[in-house]
Amino acid sequence: MIADVAVLKRLPRRLDVLTYDVPNELIVARGDLVIVPFRSLEVYGIIVRASHEHRQALKPIHAVVSRHFVSDEYLSVMERLAEDLVQSFSAVLYSSIVIPKKTSVFNAVEANTEVLHRRSLKIRSSEIAFIREVVSMARDKVYLAGQVTDFTQVAAIIDGLRNGNGQLLVLVPHHHDGEAFSGVLGMPFFDTTLKPKIRAQLCEGWRTGVIKEMITTRLGALLHAHNLERGIIVRSGSAEHVQYDRNPRYDAREVLASSCKRLLSLDVLPRLADMTKSEKTLFLPNELKAQTEVIDLKYERGKEFFLLTVSLLTKTREALQSGKNVLLFYNRKGISRALECHDCGWISDNGKLTHEHCPNCQSLRLTQRGIGNQLVQKALMRLIPDVPILRSELGVKYEDPHIPHIVLATQYHLESVLDPFDLADIGLVAELRADLGLLDTRYTALERLAQRLWLLRGIAWRAKAKFIVQSFDAQLARRMLDEPERFLRDELELRKRFLYPPFKNIYRVGGKLVRPNETEILVLKEQPDSVIIERNPEL
Repeated sequence: MIADVAVLKRLPRRLDVLTYDVPNELIVARGDLVIVPFRSLEVYGIIVRASHEHRQALKPIHAVVSRHFVSDEYLSVMERLAEDLVQSFSAVLYSSIVIPKKTSVFNAVEANTEVLHRRSLKIRSSEIAFIREVVSMARDKVYLAGQVTDFTQVAAIIDGLRNGNGQLLVLVPHHHDGEAFSGVLGMPFFDTTLKPKIRAQLCEGWRTGVIKEMITTRLGALLHAHNLERGIIVRSGSAEHVQYDRNPRYDAREVLASSCKRLLSLDVLPRLADMTKSEKTLFLPNELKAQTEVIDLKYERGKEFFLLTVSLLTKTREALQSGKNVLLFYNRKGISRALECHDCGWISDNGKLTHEHCPNCQSLRLTQRGIGNQLVQKALMRLIPDVPILRSELGVKYEDPHIPHIVLATQYHLESVLDPFDLADIGLVAELRADLGLLDTRYTALERLAQRLWLLRGIAWRAKAKFIVQSFDAQLARRMLDEPERFLRDELELRKRFLYPPFKNIYRVGGKLVRPNETEILVLKEQPDSVIIERNPEL
């Protein structure tokens, strides 16, 4: 008898599964956890299939550790995932199965001691009806997508969906988010930063069904669940749900969708891919939207610094005088300079200062201008000298001075510093220049910009603060904020016309100094509706 074994190692695609001899004294079946020889080591593996064939010169399986360690259904999901990702089955299982050491004893209480104390969750009376509507529809729908104001609303929805028949998995994009939700909901949080023993305990509890609910970043979507009834994706539009940098490269949202019975996808703006797949998409009612002032930078500019308009400075001073903090979002770090068009607001995104006219509107009125947040900080210090002006970005230590202050925030601040459940001290939220998001050359640029504007708007609504958006394309900003559903439908039509996701998949094939091998090309060509663009050898 022989058996194909997926060795729990990060193996290349050509070593998808390995075949071993099954000694007469052993009984094996699909899903069993075994110990097998691999080179000079003994490693764990999962039986993929067994047959009564006989082959010569095969290494034998050394031991059966656990019968039916993973279910046939789970293995089938992982096999489909490996095929879709063009990854080895062994590499996918290696990332999804954590084997506890023989000396460790599973203790669910010990694994959860850090999340027993829950923070209070305060919601507003005006949002109760909407939260109940989302909870009610999520119980009936297999796949529901919804727009939410912020994390507090998400936490209330999750709380309303607890205590179901099966397991509940909450997928968050960042470690910072997981810790925040864990503190509010009292759920265990699974992440790669945990100690190996705790990780193994959580995995074992999740596999056996001892743990009924859990919060996780993208790695947890691959874990073997006992009976996963419901998956909830938080910030579904975040790119952090996708693992790009190492094998297996996968989208945790798609993995969770294929492994749970009911899926709820939530974000400040529904993800376009969810709108095409879900049974229904819910949008926020008007009473849950912060009042917004859109400033057209074509007609109103600051004298000291063009982004510090009179309207912005007036409302900044009002917030500070009332004892509140000011959050100014500006995702341009440093002291970088660029050419800017005085007429349409175009700026050179590649650092070149050699343009003679604007490539967007052909205007000759180009100005060399500083656009980094250090320059904005210096201008604010001159205009509002008695207030702390803090930059919050990767590599800059942020310390709250505990007095009214201004924060120049980057995306890093929103994802890794800001406490999403403690926003009461904010009196003004502003996007200093929304059209900078249009410099993003990816096809998702408009969707990502709209999501960021709605994220900032949700922070303002929760904090009961004023919200300002400044842009050289004020009409686009208003369309994103005033008619979100129509904006998203139009964007979907545009992508459908040009065959972009979610209507077609894009596969990028590359290599170091050599072209992809024939096996990789053939596998990609077998994917449904695939188009392979091969490089011309004459170029």
